[in-house]
Amino acid sequence: FLKEFTDVWDNEISIAFDAVAGDKGPTSYLLLKVKSQSLAEERFSAIVKKIAEKESASPEKYTSVYWIDNELSYKIYQLPIRKLTGKIFGELFTNIDEHYFTFIQNYLVFSDSPASLGKLLHQVVLNKTLVTNQAYKDFKANLSPKSNVYFYANIGKSNVVFSNYLSAPLLKSWNENIDAFQKIQVFGFQMYSSNSMLYSNVFLKHFTD
Repeated sequence: FLKEFTDVWDNEISIAFDAVAGDKGPTSYLLLKVKSQSLAEERFSAIVKKIAEKESASPEKYTSVYWIDNELSYKIYQLPIRKLTGKIFGELFTNIDEHYFTFIQNYLVFSDSPASLGKLLHQVVLNKTLVTNQAYKDFKANLSPKSNVYFYANIGKSNVVFSNYLSAPLLKSWNENIDAFQKIQVFGFQMYSSNSMLYSNVFLKHFTD
């Protein structure tokens, strides 16, 4: 599958979490910016079709339609390969087990259920995404327009996310100081290269007592 990804990928990959825990913990998303949404959908729907043929099943088994309202809908596909993105991009991207995907504004978006993708689609349509958040706007205003590495989190709500990534000693320290971390509203950093130099920006915003 590596060629299918690299053929459509526009050199941007992101992991995102909705820290409102569900039955299995926070909802995870993996987003790949694509060169052409129509080309990417053509390639990946063809993969789904081949998988269905191999299993002597109808492509509809791995395809559903999510309706926002009576007029607007999105196709959601399933790739029945466990930990697929982790196998392709590395351990950092193993946060998704089951792989369902859709296309949103030139992004190929993976998550672990149609319901989680449906929630994101609603937020996009209603314009209730991170880009409309004032704290995020303040953070972004201090950044270079291009990044090599980009991180942003509401630290106070991130304990359930970070617990899956921190080593045991760091997690112990985190939990011991959780009251202090919960006073931090936003933490973000950016790294970018320019003229053979590496630059960084760090942003921290905390709640006042």
